[in-house]
Amino acid sequence: MSVFRTRKEKQLWFYVIVILVAIFSVLAIGRPLQEMLRDQNTQAGFFLIGMLLTGATIVVHGLKVRPAKVEWVI
Repeated sequence: MSVFRTRKEKQLWFYVIVILVAIFSVLAIGRPLQEMLRDQNTQAGFFLIGMLLTGATIVVHGLKVRPAKVEWVI
């Protein structure tokens, strides 16, 4: 008798295990990574990269979705 009833159930349990491993690996890596990135110049660089990616996402979304004339006024 198989532990799993269906192939889909087996796949879902596999995803659960992958997510749990990812969560616990982040918990183990978090403190050393925090110590390594403590420098303010590094933090500023990550902040600027995040802001640029956010701005690029907004621009790309604005180009893909055509706003109506009323939305241009707002």
